[in-house]
Amino acid sequence: MPFLLLSFSPTILASRAFACTPNPLLFNSHLIMSLAWKPVSRPDDRRPARCHTVPGLSAEEVAAASEEAFGSYYTPDLKRKGTGVAIMWFRNDLRVLDNESLIRAWAASDAVLPVYCVDPRHYGTTHYFGFPKTGAFRAQFLIESLADLKKNLMKHGLDLLVRHGKPEDILPSVAKALGAHTVYAQKESCSEELLVEELVRRGLHQVVIHEGESSKQKSVNPKLQLIWGSTMYHIDDLPFEAKNLPDVYTQFRKAVESKCSIRSCFKLPASLGPLPSGSLDEISGQGTIPTLEQLGYNEKKFERGMHFVGGENAALGRVHEYFWENDMLRVYKETRNGMLGPDYSTKFSPWLASGSLSPRYIYEEVKRYEKQRLANDSTYWVLFELIWRDYFRFLSIKNGNSIFHLGPRKVMSKWSQDQSLFESWRDGRTGYPLIDANMKELCTTGFMSNRGRQAKTYDPEGEYVAYWLPELRALPKDRRNFPGQSYIKQVVPLKFENTNQRNDYAKRGKGKWNNVHEG
Repeated sequence: MPFLLLSFSPTILASRAFACTPNPLLFNSHLIMSLAWKPVSRPDDRRPARCHTVPGLSAEEVAAASEEAFGSYYTPDLKRKGTGVAIMWFRNDLRVLDNESLIRAWAASDAVLPVYCVDPRHYGTTHYFGFPKTGAFRAQFLIESLADLKKNLMKHGLDLLVRHGKPEDILPSVAKALGAHTVYAQKESCSEELLVEELVRRGLHQVVIHEGESSKQKSVNPKLQLIWGSTMYHIDDLPFEAKNLPDVYTQFRKAVESKCSIRSCFKLPASLGPLPSGSLDEISGQGTIPTLEQLGYNEKKFERGMHFVGGENAALGRVHEYFWENDMLRVYKETRNGMLGPDYSTKFSPWLASGSLSPRYIYEEVKRYEKQRLANDSTYWVLFELIWRDYFRFLSIKNGNSIFHLGPRKVMSKWSQDQSLFESWRDGRTGYPLIDANMKELCTTGFMSNRGRQAKTYDPEGEYVAYWLPELRALPKDRRNFPGQSYIKQVVPLKFENTNQRNDYAKRGKGKWNNVHEG
């Protein structure tokens, strides 16, 4: 069926969440998608379980998968050549495995202090409509990710210092207290993060530490060392500068596939310790991992849809479950466009967004799968989607904040500021079943599929719509996406690209549509 052009799309907010943090809790599956929902009850009942935990492994199975993954990357060959204290500032890279910033901090020092700053700006609201930058589900996912990061760091001889406040205030203070010579962190690409990087750099410049023996001491400022690590293809390996990035994805993909290699994951020493002597005790007000209540949220229960478990170990467990346990990688391309259940797509995007999972690790697991089981269009297509993810990250460097406003091509659009229309969209009360079902899922779980704009193609029998809008389940399957007067009135008229679309839509509704006009 041709696209129907609606006055608003359920994925508008998800595009903002993808490229820049702090984000709302929007786990948009456009970045990494995979597999199809399968019946979980009796064969004639296609309704999925009320709530799926992702990954669906037991705690023991997750631990075993994580241990196997880490075991593949340990090496005794890494040598530590640095001296003094380094700080590892964790941002959107909440992992130990394949974290170049962490390895660089370890190699350039004889003691490392990992730090995470709970920045209050991440929990504010947006300029328009006062939308929360971080929702309760994302906040819970982050809390779980920090607890898991702390556990993995402790396994490797370190710990995590959690401080509540702005990085530009906290990091210079900690660097001064420890005499740290460098703060290592992952380089980000969007304006809010870039501003914080500059503020941290200025703050460190105001700190003076003394290096060397007492007779040969020199006064220096701690440095901020930013390292690229969020994409599958490294920015330094691109065949063009980011400012010259092609405006068409296919041109980008063909260029990197033909001219670039993907770097290997970083190997790990058996221990990343020690911590600076007495560091956690000596730094006052070190804080703890916050609770939902401390961040200003009420606890939310997961009752429908999917519940993503935060943390690096859960991420590694999901890769193992999807690739090796359920063997779904072999059919990914055929099932990636589903909309119900945990296994129509990889569901890697929450962990990629938080940096709990390295895209290069996924690449290496795909290649291992191709060697041990099979290589086909489906195995390639996971990498194809990771290249899409890279492209949008690099596009944010080229185009800056325009990707959030007029778009890279500066297409002028008149955006309504109607609060009631916004609330109808936000709450899933637009009168368009597929939009409403997607918004119900988004509000209930923090996740939605980018396929929510294409009803007939990806939900032909209205199973997804009926799951999230049970009042439409009694309708014939071919009417669930087109219920006419059996559903609430549409809040805005439907617009069509051409007369054929209009006639097709009217035919499905047998002439009983609300507020339909040709745009």
